Amino acid sequence: MLDLTAFHPHGQRMLAALALTGARLGEVSALRAEHVDLENGLLRIRATRSPDGHGRVVERSTKSGHSRDVPIIEEFEPWLRAALATDFPYLFTGSQGGPFDSTNLSRALRWPKIRPLIVTYSDGTPLRFHDLRHTFASRLSELGFAPAYLQQVMGHASITTTERYTHTRSRDAALAAKRVLDAQTNEVTFQGVRARQTQATHDKTPGNPGVSICSGSGA
Repeated sequence: MLDLTAFHPHGQRMLAALALTGARLGEVSALRAEHVDLENGLLRIRATRSPDGHGRVVERSTKSGHSRDVPIIEEFEPWLRAALATDFPYLFTGSQGGPFDSTNLSRALRWPKIRPLIVTYSDGTPLRFHDLRHTFASRLSELGFAPAYLQQVMGHASITTTERYTHTRSRDAALAAKRVLDAQTNEVTFQGVRARQTQATHDKTPGNPGVSICSGSGA
């Protein structure tokens, strides 16, 4: 995607910000230099910019109504530093400092022609700018990022929205739980810790095949 949009550095930089922060297009458009904390590797999402219906792009509060922090990952840092080097009030703008919205970003990047070269979904749906945000969230979820943390990073007002990205199957969840529990040195069995230790001693007895069956009940 970034290779295909190299002919428009400002638009390319905007795409990098969308893909590598998970922020909404309007939120990226509203970023200023004072929202950047390079020391701690954080961006402060405080506002959004969007059309007001009268031909103007205006700044307003975020969709959730709250500010939040998003990480500045290493891959994004060069793009961010390039944006910081501009003299415009906002970091991610057009070549003349004007705000990006989905319409003029699409026009600048020749998006209808380029996006089929990036990806087209199996049902024929073309790639949208907002899909870059979905990809960011899905990758975090796949890496095991806790839903409560994911909600905060993505700025979802409801955990229900966040849960759309947690597609873990029942079998995968059960196997993950097994790995965690099996790794515990003092795992409690149906017969208790002491019984397990006794069983371990019994298993080491010469001639004992080390196979036993525990009986009992639990909830």
